[in-house]
Amino acid sequence: MSRIARAQAYPSRPVRIIVPFAPAGSTDIVARLIGQWLSERLGQQFVIDNRPGGGSNIGTEAVVRAPADGYTLLMVGSANATNAALYDKLNFNFIRDIAPVAGISRGPLVMVANPSIPAKSLPEFIAYAKANPRKVNMASAGNGSAPHVAGELFKMKRHRLEMLKTIGDAYMCAGGVPETNRSHPIDACLAALEMQQLIDGMNRERKKLRLPHWDLRVGLHTGPVIAGVVGRRKFIYDVWGDAVNVAARMESAGVAGRINVSEAIYHRAKDLFDFEPRGSVEAKNKGWLEMFFLRRIKASLARDGEGHVPNQAFFAAAGTPFPLLSAAV
Repeated sequence: MSRIARAQAYPSRPVRIIVPFAPAGSTDIVARLIGQWLSERLGQQFVIDNRPGGGSNIGTEAVVRAPADGYTLLMVGSANATNAALYDKLNFNFIRDIAPVAGISRGPLVMVANPSIPAKSLPEFIAYAKANPRKVNMASAGNGSAPHVAGELFKMKRHRLEMLKTIGDAYMCAGGVPETNRSHPIDACLAALEMQQLIDGMNRERKKLRLPHWDLRVGLHTGPVIAGVVGRRKFIYDVWGDAVNVAARMESAGVAGRINVSEAIYHRAKDLFDFEPRGSVEAKNKGWLEMFFLRRIKASLARDGEGHVPNQAFFAAAGTPFPLLSAAV
Protein backbone atom coordinates (compact mmCIF):
# COMPACT_ATOMS: atom_id res chain seq x y z
CA MET A 1 0.00 0.00 0.00
CA SER A 2 1.38 3.45 -0.87
CA ARG A 3 2.14 6.04 1.80
CA ILE A 4 -0.69 8.24 0.49
CA ALA A 5 -3.17 5.37 0.69
CA ARG A 6 -2.13 4.58 4.26
CA ALA A 7 -2.51 8.24 5.23
CA GLN A 8 -6.00 8.33 3.70
CA ALA A 9 -6.99 5.28 5.79
CA TYR A 10 -5.98 6.94 9.06
CA PRO A 11 -7.63 6.76 11.50
CA SER A 12 -9.26 3.38 11.17
CA ARG A 13 -10.13 3.17 14.88
CA PRO A 14 -10.60 5.56 17.82
CA VAL A 15 -7.65 7.78 18.73
CA ARG A 16 -6.70 8.60 22.30
CA ILE A 17 -5.51 12.13 23.20
CA ILE A 18 -3.73 12.10 26.54
CA VAL A 19 -3.95 15.34 28.50
CA PRO A 20 -1.29 15.34 31.26
CA PHE A 21 -3.40 17.62 33.46
CA ALA A 22 -6.69 17.39 35.35
CA PRO A 23 -10.03 18.08 33.60
CA ALA A 24 -11.37 21.64 33.18
CA GLY A 25 -7.98 23.30 32.81
CA SER A 26 -6.97 25.23 29.70
CA THR A 27 -5.04 22.29 28.20
CA ASP A 28 -8.01 19.99 28.75
CA ILE A 29 -10.48 22.43 27.21
CA VAL A 30 -8.34 22.92 24.11
CA ALA A 31 -7.91 19.14 23.78
CA ARG A 32 -11.68 18.57 23.92
CA LEU A 33 -12.35 21.26 21.34
CA ILE A 34 -9.75 19.94 18.91
CA GLY A 35 -10.83 16.34 19.64
CA GLN A 36 -14.43 17.11 18.70
CA TRP A 37 -13.30 18.90 15.54
CA LEU A 38 -11.08 15.97 14.51
CA SER A 39 -13.87 13.45 15.19
CA GLU A 40 -16.25 15.36 12.94
CA ARG A 41 -13.66 15.85 10.23
CA LEU A 42 -12.10 12.36 10.16
CA GLY A 43 -15.09 10.22 11.11
CA GLN A 44 -13.46 8.49 14.09
CA GLN A 45 -13.81 9.11 17.79
CA PHE A 46 -11.00 11.06 19.49
CA VAL A 47 -11.12 10.18 23.18
CA ILE A 48 -9.70 12.56 25.80
CA ASP A 49 -7.75 10.71 28.50
CA ASN A 50 -6.68 12.86 31.48
CA ARG A 51 -3.48 11.64 33.16
CA PRO A 52 -2.56 14.36 35.69
CA GLY A 53 0.39 14.27 38.06
CA GLY A 54 4.11 14.80 38.18
CA GLY A 55 3.95 18.18 36.49
CA SER A 56 2.71 16.48 33.27
CA ASN A 57 5.39 13.75 33.39
CA ILE A 58 2.94 10.91 34.13
CA GLY A 59 0.82 11.60 31.06
CA THR A 60 3.88 12.23 28.89
CA GLU A 61 5.44 8.91 29.89
CA ALA A 62 2.17 7.11 29.10
CA VAL A 63 2.41 8.38 25.53
CA VAL A 64 6.11 7.49 25.29
CA ARG A 65 5.30 3.90 26.37
CA ALA A 66 2.38 3.56 23.93
CA PRO A 67 2.89 2.04 20.46
CA ALA A 68 4.19 4.60 17.97
CA ASP A 69 1.27 4.10 15.59
CA GLY A 70 -0.43 7.52 15.75
CA TYR A 71 -3.33 6.31 17.90
CA THR A 72 -2.04 7.77 21.17
CA LEU A 73 -1.46 11.52 21.02
CA LEU A 74 -0.18 13.95 23.64
CA MET A 75 -1.37 17.48 24.34
CA VAL A 76 1.97 19.19 24.86
CA GLY A 77 2.33 22.31 26.98
CA SER A 78 5.06 24.58 28.26
CA ALA A 79 5.66 22.20 31.20
CA ASN A 80 7.13 19.66 28.81
CA ALA A 81 9.85 22.14 27.89
CA THR A 82 10.69 23.20 31.45
CA ASN A 83 10.55 19.72 32.98
CA ALA A 84 13.64 18.69 31.05
CA ALA A 85 15.58 21.24 33.13
CA LEU A 86 13.66 20.88 36.41
CA TYR A 87 13.87 17.11 36.86
CA ASP A 88 17.19 15.30 37.21
CA LYS A 89 15.87 11.88 36.24
CA LEU A 90 13.03 11.36 33.79
CA ASN A 91 12.09 8.00 32.32
CA PHE A 92 12.07 9.48 28.83
CA ASN A 93 13.84 11.96 26.60
CA PHE A 94 11.16 14.36 25.41
CA ILE A 95 13.03 15.52 22.28
CA ARG A 96 13.91 11.97 21.27
CA ASP A 97 10.72 10.12 22.25
CA ILE A 98 7.96 12.55 21.20
CA ALA A 99 7.42 13.61 17.57
CA PRO A 100 5.64 16.95 16.96
CA VAL A 101 2.49 16.85 14.81
CA ALA A 102 0.91 20.31 14.81
CA GLY A 103 0.73 23.58 16.69
CA ILE A 104 -2.78 24.03 18.08
CA SER A 105 -2.96 27.12 20.24
CA ARG A 106 -1.00 30.10 21.46
CA GLY A 107 -1.82 32.21 24.47
CA PRO A 108 -0.38 35.40 25.98
CA LEU A 109 0.78 35.83 29.56
CA VAL A 110 -0.84 38.83 31.23
CA MET A 111 0.16 40.55 34.46
CA VAL A 112 -2.68 41.54 36.80
CA ALA A 113 -2.48 43.11 40.25
CA ASN A 114 -4.75 43.66 43.21
CA PRO A 115 -6.60 47.02 42.95
CA SER A 116 -4.99 48.05 46.25
CA ILE A 117 -1.59 48.34 44.53
CA PRO A 118 -1.21 51.97 43.35
CA ALA A 119 0.09 51.13 39.89
CA LYS A 120 -1.68 51.63 36.56
CA SER A 121 1.19 50.61 34.28
CA LEU A 122 4.20 48.29 34.25
CA PRO A 123 6.71 51.09 34.98
CA GLU A 124 4.57 52.22 37.92
CA PHE A 125 4.44 48.65 39.23
CA ILE A 126 8.24 48.28 38.96
CA ALA A 127 8.68 51.56 40.85
CA TYR A 128 6.26 50.36 43.54
CA ALA A 129 8.06 47.01 43.90
CA LYS A 130 11.44 48.74 44.25
CA ALA A 131 10.02 51.06 46.91
CA ASN A 132 8.52 48.10 48.79
CA PRO A 133 11.16 45.34 48.72
CA ARG A 134 10.07 41.82 49.74
CA LYS A 135 6.45 42.95 50.08
CA VAL A 136 5.22 41.98 46.61
CA ASN A 137 4.27 38.33 46.04
CA MET A 138 3.43 36.60 42.77
CA ALA A 139 1.04 33.69 42.28
CA SER A 140 1.64 31.11 39.56
CA ALA A 141 0.34 27.73 38.45
CA GLY A 142 3.27 25.99 40.15
CA ASN A 143 7.01 25.50 39.91
CA GLY A 144 8.16 25.22 36.31
CA SER A 145 4.89 26.48 34.86
CA ALA A 146 4.94 29.18 32.20
CA PRO A 147 3.73 31.92 34.61
CA HIS A 148 6.37 30.87 37.15
CA VAL A 149 9.20 30.95 34.58
CA ALA A 150 7.93 34.28 33.25
CA GLY A 151 7.92 35.68 36.77
CA GLU A 152 11.51 34.57 37.34
CA LEU A 153 12.56 36.15 34.04
CA PHE A 154 10.80 39.35 35.08
CA LYS A 155 12.81 39.34 38.32
CA MET A 156 15.99 38.90 36.32
CA LYS A 157 15.15 42.01 34.32
CA ARG A 158 15.08 43.82 37.66
CA HIS A 159 18.78 43.05 37.86
CA ARG A 160 19.24 44.31 34.29
CA LEU A 161 20.10 40.86 32.95
CA GLU A 162 19.15 39.63 29.51
CA MET A 163 18.30 35.96 29.04
CA LEU A 164 20.04 34.84 25.88
CA LYS A 165 20.11 31.13 25.16
CA THR A 166 21.02 27.70 26.46
CA ILE A 167 24.41 26.04 26.24
CA GLY A 168 23.90 22.32 26.74
CA ASP A 169 21.65 22.11 29.81
CA ALA A 170 22.60 25.59 31.09
CA TYR A 171 20.77 28.89 30.68
CA MET A 172 22.88 31.94 29.83
CA CYS A 173 22.16 35.52 30.83
CA ALA A 174 24.21 38.66 30.25
CA GLY A 175 24.40 42.03 31.99
CA GLY A 176 25.79 45.28 30.69
CA VAL A 177 24.25 44.74 27.26
CA PRO A 178 22.76 46.05 25.05
CA GLU A 179 23.42 49.24 27.05
CA THR A 180 26.78 49.26 28.77
CA ASN A 181 26.65 49.95 32.52
CA ARG A 182 29.24 49.97 35.29
CA SER A 183 27.35 47.80 37.74
CA HIS A 184 26.82 44.59 35.76
CA PRO A 185 29.22 42.43 37.87
CA ILE A 186 27.27 43.53 40.97
CA ASP A 187 23.92 42.95 39.25
CA ALA A 188 24.98 39.43 38.28
CA CYS A 189 26.08 38.58 41.84
CA LEU A 190 22.80 39.83 43.31
CA ALA A 191 20.78 37.86 40.76
CA ALA A 192 22.79 34.70 41.47
CA LEU A 193 22.18 34.99 45.23
CA GLU A 194 18.47 35.49 44.60
CA MET A 195 18.35 32.40 42.37
CA GLN A 196 20.17 30.40 45.02
CA GLN A 197 17.73 31.56 47.70
CA LEU A 198 14.76 30.65 45.50
CA ILE A 199 16.00 27.13 44.77
CA ASP A 200 16.85 26.55 48.45
CA GLY A 201 13.29 27.48 49.40
CA MET A 202 11.82 25.27 46.70
CA ASN A 203 13.98 22.34 47.83
CA ARG A 204 12.70 22.69 51.38
CA GLU A 205 9.15 22.34 50.09
CA ARG A 206 10.12 19.48 47.77
CA LYS A 207 11.69 17.62 50.69
CA LYS A 208 8.39 17.79 52.58
CA LEU A 209 6.66 16.29 49.53
CA ARG A 210 9.43 13.66 49.11
CA LEU A 211 10.27 15.02 45.68
CA PRO A 212 13.78 14.90 44.15
CA HIS A 213 16.24 17.62 45.16
CA TRP A 214 17.04 20.29 42.57
CA ASP A 215 20.69 21.25 42.16
CA LEU A 216 21.58 24.76 41.00
CA ARG A 217 25.04 25.50 39.64
CA VAL A 218 25.85 29.10 38.74
CA GLY A 219 28.96 30.48 37.05
CA LEU A 220 29.82 34.18 36.65
CA HIS A 221 32.47 35.99 34.63
CA THR A 222 32.92 39.48 33.24
CA GLY A 223 34.79 40.58 30.15
CA PRO A 224 34.43 42.06 26.66
CA VAL A 225 31.90 40.51 24.30
CA ILE A 226 30.45 41.11 20.87
CA ALA A 227 26.68 41.60 21.15
CA GLY A 228 24.20 41.28 18.32
CA VAL A 229 20.68 42.67 18.29
CA VAL A 230 18.17 42.36 15.46
CA GLY A 231 15.04 44.48 15.72
CA ARG A 232 14.33 47.60 17.72
CA ARG A 233 12.87 45.57 20.58
CA LYS A 234 15.29 42.64 20.68
CA PHE A 235 13.76 40.33 18.11
CA ILE A 236 16.97 38.26 18.15
CA TYR A 237 19.85 38.64 20.60
CA ASP A 238 23.16 36.89 21.23
CA VAL A 239 26.72 37.46 22.47
CA TRP A 240 30.06 36.03 21.36
CA GLY A 241 33.66 36.18 22.56
CA ASP A 242 36.15 34.57 24.89
CA ALA A 243 34.31 35.97 27.93
CA VAL A 244 31.31 33.84 26.95
CA ASN A 245 33.50 30.73 26.87
CA VAL A 246 35.06 31.52 30.25
CA ALA A 247 31.60 32.10 31.75
CA ALA A 248 30.50 28.70 30.48
CA ARG A 249 33.55 27.14 32.14
CA MET A 250 32.72 28.88 35.42
CA GLU A 251 29.39 27.06 35.35
CA SER A 252 30.67 23.66 34.17
CA ALA A 253 33.58 23.70 36.67
CA GLY A 254 31.29 24.79 39.48
CA VAL A 255 29.76 22.84 42.34
CA ALA A 256 26.07 22.10 42.81
CA GLY A 257 24.54 24.51 45.28
CA ARG A 258 27.38 27.04 44.96
CA ILE A 259 27.99 30.19 42.91
CA ASN A 260 31.32 29.92 41.13
CA VAL A 261 32.92 33.17 39.93
CA SER A 262 36.03 34.18 38.04
CA GLU A 263 38.91 36.27 39.30
CA ALA A 264 37.58 39.21 37.29
CA ILE A 265 34.23 39.11 39.12
CA TYR A 266 36.01 38.74 42.46
CA HIS A 267 38.15 41.85 42.01
CA ARG A 268 35.15 43.96 40.96
CA ALA A 269 32.81 42.80 43.72
CA LYS A 270 35.03 41.91 46.69
CA ASP A 271 34.19 45.12 48.57
CA LEU A 272 30.49 44.25 48.60
CA PHE A 273 30.38 40.46 48.89
CA ASP A 274 32.10 37.70 50.84
CA PHE A 275 33.98 35.19 48.70
CA GLU A 276 35.64 31.86 49.39
CA PRO A 277 38.84 31.20 47.40
CA ARG A 278 38.97 27.95 45.44
CA GLY A 279 42.45 28.39 44.01
CA SER A 280 43.34 27.40 40.47
CA VAL A 281 40.86 24.99 38.87
CA GLU A 282 41.38 23.34 35.51
CA ALA A 283 38.70 24.28 32.98
CA LYS A 284 38.11 22.49 29.70
CA ASN A 285 40.05 24.12 26.85
CA LYS A 286 40.94 27.11 29.09
CA GLY A 287 43.72 25.72 31.27
CA TRP A 288 43.95 26.64 34.96
CA LEU A 289 41.74 29.50 36.11
CA GLU A 290 41.49 31.23 39.47
CA MET A 291 38.00 30.67 40.87
CA PHE A 292 36.05 31.79 43.92
CA PHE A 293 32.73 30.88 45.53
CA LEU A 294 30.35 33.79 46.10
CA ARG A 295 28.99 33.28 49.62
CA ARG A 296 26.84 36.28 50.51
CA ILE A 297 26.57 40.06 50.74
CA LYS A 298 28.87 41.42 53.44
CA ALA A 299 27.07 41.45 56.80
CA SER A 300 27.33 45.23 57.19
CA LEU A 301 25.76 45.70 53.76
CA ALA A 302 22.93 43.15 54.03
CA ARG A 303 19.40 43.69 55.24
CA ASP A 304 18.90 40.01 56.16
CA GLY A 305 20.97 37.57 58.19
CA GLU A 306 21.60 35.26 55.24
CA GLY A 307 23.19 38.02 53.19
CA HIS A 308 20.90 37.83 50.18
CA VAL A 309 19.19 41.24 50.37
CA PRO A 310 21.22 44.47 50.06
CA ASN A 311 20.59 47.43 52.36
CA GLN A 312 20.95 51.13 51.65
CA ALA A 313 24.61 51.07 52.68
CA PHE A 314 25.19 48.46 49.96
CA PHE A 315 23.81 50.72 47.26
CA ALA A 316 25.75 53.66 48.60
CA ALA A 317 28.97 51.64 48.43
CA ALA A 318 28.08 50.25 45.00
CA GLY A 319 27.70 53.82 43.72
CA THR A 320 31.50 54.09 43.65
CA PRO A 321 32.46 54.12 39.95
CA PHE A 322 33.54 50.74 38.64
CA PRO A 323 35.93 50.18 35.73
CA LEU A 324 33.86 50.38 32.57
CA LEU A 325 33.47 46.82 31.24
CA SER A 326 31.63 45.38 28.31
CA ALA A 327 29.49 42.67 29.90
CA ALA A 328 29.05 40.17 32.67
CA VAL A 329 27.96 36.74 31.51
